[in-house]
Amino acid sequence: MIAITPTDIDWFQFLKKRLNFQVINFWTDTPWNPQKLNFGDKFYFLLRSPVRKIAGYADFYYYQNLTIREAWQKFGRGNGVNSLYELGTKATGDKEPDFNTEIGCIVLQNPVFLDEDDYFYPADYNLSFSDAISKHKYFPQRDKIHFENDYQQVGFSFSSISADEEYQFNQAPQTRGQSEFRQNLFRYYNNQGVITKEHNAELLDAVHIHPHLTSNRHHPKNGILLRTDFHKLFDEGLITITPGYQVLVASQLESDYYHEYHNKDIYLPDDHIFYPDQQVLEFHNRYIFRDNFKS
Repeated sequence: MIAITPTDIDWFQFLKKRLNFQVINFWTDTPWNPQKLNFGDKFYFLLRSPVRKIAGYADFYYYQNLTIREAWQKFGRGNGVNSLYELGTKATGDKEPDFNTEIGCIVLQNPVFLDEDDYFYPADYNLSFSDAISKHKYFPQRDKIHFENDYQQVGFSFSSISADEEYQFNQAPQTRGQSEFRQNLFRYYNNQGVITKEHNAELLDAVHIHPHLTSNRHHPKNGILLRTDFHKLFDEGLITITPGYQVLVASQLESDYYHEYHNKDIYLPDDHIFYPDQQVLEFHNRYIFRDNFKS
């Protein structure tokens, strides 16, 4: 079973810009009480006019009716807004909203927000979806829409920076595919950070180990999940992870707290095929880490 649902563009763009929610609330101003969706069914976001294309998807988690206040308390900015007041005004249309008003909460997990070039029409997959539909439409067949690369079949090839790649170090970061990259890492690492074992999705970042790859950049073997503060230290070269999957903390980092992680083993995926690539780790060790590294 899959469902395609007209989706508010502002809600979608708000969440897409943040990419730090594993659970989100696709709320409705009146309870919908969907009956046919089951845990894990794909829920596709079809952006409203003028776009009218599918721009992302998530897995159905559960449904419940909550007051506006309860929805804010439970999901916060995972509601696609910045505040309780904004949620109230959008849900009720009133400048002085009643926060005890009940709304429908279609709770979704593992959201993926496609890049604009990858948006598509339902008709591209022979799915009929009339412009007149205001709620979701169910399709009982198995999901025939596939985005994820089969990384178990696609190998990872390391390529270091060279002049012929014409990489400009001051260029803007490559963001295409970032959402899928993040969700793949959350899945392979069982939703926890590799150093701190942190499970709070809002505090975890999907981190590229080799920041300058021009191919296979978003392959999961070039990624790890780090708590936000460790992400900053990793990018600054104050911590690294060795090809033997141990944490090294630079002597320049004056903090007893972080040095407690020195020489600690990291958490690794259940499947060794998704372990971080040892060559990209060595690149980080040698050319980004600010302390001496000896293999």
